[in-house]
Amino acid sequence: MAETVHPTDPHHVVCVGDALCSRRAGATETLERICRVRLPDRPWKFWHQGEVGAAADAFREEAIWRALGLGAGRLLLSLGSAEVASGQPVEKSLESVRACMDLLSDKGPRELWLVLPAPSLWPLDARVACGALREGLAESRGRWNFVDPQDAVSRFLEAQSVHPDLAVGLMEDSGADPVPTATGAQLLAERIFQAWTP
Repeated sequence: MAETVHPTDPHHVVCVGDALCSRRAGATETLERICRVRLPDRPWKFWHQGEVGAAADAFREEAIWRALGLGAGRLLLSLGSAEVASGQPVEKSLESVRACMDLLSDKGPRELWLVLPAPSLWPLDARVACGALREGLAESRGRWNFVDPQDAVSRFLEAQSVHPDLAVGLMEDSGADPVPTATGAQLLAERIFQAWTP
């Protein structure tokens, strides 16, 4: 059996999954701007293929054409928002997301990054489920690297508590599937960039 050849250029980035990686609504267009400003000599090329409301089971059926065949050497995946929003049992959510990770690990680019869910971005009644999903996904390794925005989000929210009357939100209030505000997109994108350039 021929060995799978994984594209290798980490400056060619495909962003897939849920709202975080979607064009306009997500954080990855902000990430692209940061990459181009901070490292202008690199040959950056981004594909923003995420969709607001994308669930892991549906994404797995589309993963091949959304994530592969573009020549990207780095993949950024965000999943789990739809599952948390729907109240789906955590074990089922883990199973669904891990199935996508396994598929992409086998067929995907050389560099694979998963954005772990951040409980502090969610309403209080969803944080326990989001935290359990985050912990379960963090145990999945293989070829995957992780971006964990939780500490950065917590520090930001704690700092803002000093002047709550002037605080800004990180996520939009409307809609079941969380979509970052401009400030939220900036914070998440900065955290991803830090993970890529330690």
